[in-house]
Amino acid sequence: MKTRLLVFCLSLLTLALGSCDRDQPTPKYTKAWLSQADGDVLTFRNPTTGATESVRATVTEVTASRAGKFDLRSRDYQTITLAYAPAAAPGSDLFQLQFNGDGMVIMGITANNSFERCAYVDTHRQADKELVYGTDMVTAERLDNLLLDGRSHARVAHVRYLNPSGWNLIAGYWYSKTDGLVAYTKTDGQTWYRVW
Repeated sequence: MKTRLLVFCLSLLTLALGSCDRDQPTPKYTKAWLSQADGDVLTFRNPTTGATESVRATVTEVTASRAGKFDLRSRDYQTITLAYAPAAAPGSDLFQLQFNGDGMVIMGITANNSFERCAYVDTHRQADKELVYGTDMVTAERLDNLLLDGRSHARVAHVRYLNPSGWNLIAGYWYSKTDGLVAYTKTDGQTWYRVW
């Protein structure tokens, strides 16, 4: 009888501990999509007008903790945010990307954009299994090899807003896994390409 009670108690303890949440740092294969460092300034050129403008990248990292199930273990959940803003107007976002412990990259967050107006990259250890997709208000596609303004880029997420006017500064953008933001189209239809 004592053996059964001991086995039952050990089984119950194992079940309780096994059901606790685990720490969720952002995986390395998700961080591989983070191509800019905090403070990077990128220059873009409009081929039609010849004008240039600068965009500043800001990277922040937040780790949130909360108690696990049955308060036995806490859970740390990491989110890294990459924000792009015009250098001339640092308070106005072009857009943000969030990299999280679920292996997701949420693309296109702004003050006016909620999650249903974003695109998503479902990252994976095997790059050929990564998915890029949009929602009802955004189209998104993964382009494996893209020649853009005379430069080749691998693994590009091309995102277009279906109704950009009124709540975005841009109508769409190209974001490369290896190079970061490589081009964007403003709501006036003008496309700006990164200067290398």
